[in-house]
Amino acid sequence: MVMVVAGGGGGGGGAPEASATAAVLSLPHPRTGEPSRWVLRCSELLSVALAKPDYGSWFLGDTVKSDGSLLMLAPIDPIFLLLPVLEQARGKSADHAGNFSPLGQILQAGGSQQMARLEQLDLADVRHVCESKQAGGDWYYRYDEERCVAWLLAKVRQLTRGSGGLSPGEAVELICEYAPDGVGATLRELHGISKAGAASSGGAGSSAKAAVVWGEPTAEEARKQKAAAAAANAQQDANAPPEKRKTSGLAEPARKGKLAKVDTRGMKSMASFFKKKK
Repeated sequence: MVMVVAGGGGGGGGAPEASATAAVLSLPHPRTGEPSRWVLRCSELLSVALAKPDYGSWFLGDTVKSDGSLLMLAPIDPIFLLLPVLEQARGKSADHAGNFSPLGQILQAGGSQQMARLEQLDLADVRHVCESKQAGGDWYYRYDEERCVAWLLAKVRQLTRGSGGLSPGEAVELICEYAPDGVGATLRELHGISKAGAASSGGAGSSAKAAVVWGEPTAEEARKQKAAAAAANAQQDANAPPEKRKTSGLAEPARKGKLAKVDTRGMKSMASFFKKKK
């Protein structure tokens, strides 16, 4: 297995292990709630994704790793992991808008002992998904859906920015991979995307995730690669011997046209060289 850290380096080895600068955490996935692995390294949180092809090996220096798996670690905004915890801590009911709580208390009640480890990260952006107020020098937060959706929309705009950005549909599906179903459904609705439609078409979210995490080419990059390959083939054909060139049906009449313009007066025909001598 090979491990690659986006924006960092790579190396051989198995699953990520805790070290002096990194720790593997088991935290609920923000969308599914299932226990998932995350890596806490210095001041950032990394998501863990495993690609395991049926066949493949890795050449590392003078050694061969028979396991062709690729473990990809990519930075993720830790606020995504807080969304379900913040919503639960609010305690909203039909006749009550919910409670304001300090962030440390919210993390402690997050349903996982390791959730409190996230407090060492910069969580200032929690104010973008919560109402906040200050009392006695401390800040208190209450989850707010409208603020959360606005924050997710900003994430979509960030992913679609520039010529190499994703399409809005791809960006939405990628964001929804890590957003709770409630706000994810609202985000899709605002962009006119149905979850059933995305699943039946093969999942725009999965293709977007591949483009972002695994580095697959976008449609524009694929077009440029195809054009470059065609140009390379044409150059190779031009440098090849005449008998090995790949000529199209349009090239042959052009050749005949050039030969037709040659002055053949006084020249013997090719047939005359093959007549029987008398």
